[in-house]
Amino acid sequence: MFELADYWLANGMIDTLAHEQRQLLAERQSLTARRLAGHAIDARPSSLHAWIALPSPWRAEELKQQARQEGVAITTAQPFLVAQTPAPQRVRLSLGAESDLGRLAHALDILARLIGEARHRCWKSSTEPVAGRPHPRGLSDCRNRDIDDLDDADFMM
Repeated sequence: MFELADYWLANGMIDTLAHEQRQLLAERQSLTARRLAGHAIDARPSSLHAWIALPSPWRAEELKQQARQEGVAITTAQPFLVAQTPAPQRVRLSLGAESDLGRLAHALDILARLIGEARHRCWKSSTEPVAGRPHPRGLSDCRNRDIDDLDDADFMM
């Protein structure tokens, strides 16, 4: 094994493979930027991951659960915290976990749709969903209200 690595180092193969890997990762980042355009994305051009800041009223754990129900696995910021501080409302996407670019694009489209639904996330009653989840105060119809008029207490977390 060492002989192969030594050979690849000597003939430039390692540099070629690293360059190809950076190009593939940049392609995935570009796909992510296109599919999640308009959302707050934080990533490096050749990174395997991207962070998405969530609009209110989304909470990271809630989006993680919704995404999972639609077949998309994402991670909240919680596992990456060092101190006992409140986790930011961000999710981490692993762009290298799915080898098929078509499936990755589909998953990104699902996330874009879910994140975009933030302005319509209140319910008619605790048992009858209007647009995604029960409203703890049982508002009859909050779909016509501007989300900025609602405070955090208006949403069941």
